[in-house]
Amino acid sequence: MRRGVLSYCKVRALTRIATPENEDLLLELGRTGTVSHVERTVRLYRKPDRTAELQTINTQRAERSLRCYFDEDGALVVEGRLDPEQGALVMKALQAAGDV
Repeated sequence: MRRGVLSYCKVRALTRIATPENEDLLLELGRTGTVSHVERTVRLYRKPDRTAELQTINTQRAERSLRCYFDEDGALVVEGRLDPEQGALVMKALQAAGDV
């Protein structure tokens, strides 16, 4: 990802099923497949683990929070816990707003 070979979306999908044993295969999949293809392949690979995944998603959603306030010197303080997709959007917005 650091070298620009794999996008964030591909890496995020591949890390869901990555092990030392399948790393080479997954890197090749990431290099040659589209984001949609990679995500679809990961979903099919993980289908037996769907129940555990749904539990993780439900836990993440239940634990989401966001708190914003201005402290005594006027600085904005942002504290929160977001699911990965929301977190990626917030990081992108912060990066677009300036150096963070």
